[in-house]
Amino acid sequence: MTEPRTIAGALAADDRFTLMAGAIRATGFDSVLAGKGPFTLCAPTDTAFRNLPPAAFAALMKDPRGELTRVLRYYIINGSLPSETLKKQKSAETRLGITVEIVEKEGTVVYGGAPVVIPDIACSNGTLHGLGAVVIPP
Repeated sequence: MTEPRTIAGALAADDRFTLMAGAIRATGFDSVLAGKGPFTLCAPTDTAFRNLPPAAFAALMKDPRGELTRVLRYYIINGSLPSETLKKQKSAETRLGITVEIVEKEGTVVYGGAPVVIPDIACSNGTLHGLGAVVIPP
């Protein structure tokens, strides 16, 4: 059995997260998410990013040190939180410094309004969850 990858490594290796992996690299968060942790990353899937208006995604990628960094910090929580723990949380403080609402709807964890469509990817430095929508922090 192989050692689980870091969150950054798991994103880079999983073809469901190519756009998120690119965004993480553009902001420099790949080095953070390759670090010790533990972290929980709730990451929009490629499908979620493709559901954004193309101009909105392009604008985020054009400003990696500004709005893109702000958005990505909203997806990172300190600590490794599997979906069973997340759904009991009700909320969590993000690396952006603001709280995100977490609820359970019909058995699905919902992070800031986005459903967790790929739960519980175990990583050596935390947990990765795939979101079915892009969440822009308030």
